[in-house]
Amino acid sequence: MHCSEYYMPEQYIVFDKITKQFGTKTVIDQLTLSIYKNEIFGIIGRSGAGKSTLLKMLIGFYPVTSGKILFQGKVLKGSEIKMHVGFCTQENSFYPELTVHENLSYYGKLYEIADFKKRETELLTLMDIASSKDVVASQLSGGMKRRLDFAISLIHKPQLLILDEPTTGLDPITEKAIWDLIKNLSSQGISIIIISHMLEYIGEYCHRVGFLANGTIVLDTTPAALKKKYHGKSFCDIFAEVLA
Repeated sequence: MHCSEYYMPEQYIVFDKITKQFGTKTVIDQLTLSIYKNEIFGIIGRSGAGKSTLLKMLIGFYPVTSGKILFQGKVLKGSEIKMHVGFCTQENSFYPELTVHENLSYYGKLYEIADFKKRETELLTLMDIASSKDVVASQLSGGMKRRLDFAISLIHKPQLLILDEPTTGLDPITEKAIWDLIKNLSSQGISIIIISHMLEYIGEYCHRVGFLANGTIVLDTTPAALKKKYHGKSFCDIFAEVLA
């Protein structure tokens, strides 16, 4: 079944009229949005639209100026948020001089994972990096480094995974493999919010897409509905038209 044709509409995250100001500049303005359990939600917008700011508020890195963000109906703070959310940015989160195992061990201790060996085995298998367990991270290929980043972000079994441009700098074959991995993670019960400029992949893999402009979501719909409305245009053309 095509990923964009089905998801379970169980509300998980709610952005309730959130605003973020830096001094006199309003970056996010009265934004309201719901993210559902087990779905892949893509956020797209022009550079400087506030996409990363929105996600940094979600993980508690930036305080919300007004409004609130709810996790299953509750406002979480600090360490509570960290236990619910895995965050994978464009920058590598691993230590390059450590092996794959040593990196996972470090983060396992950081999150006080009780049965680390079991969790490590699960992640090495899920990410298909078991054969590289003893390889120094700096020696991994670009795709394997990205898989290690995913493993680290999932070490504490978060219910929500946030991905900020997860395939930047990867070759087309590895890029496709990472998107397939994202789809697999969603099928295992993880809700995923993703920022990416790879628009055709957003259109193919995401259950829903939110277009961010002028500090708010100007359109929230499914890729299938977009393609129907815009008569089969490419997702790149749709993006340009919606945000014109």
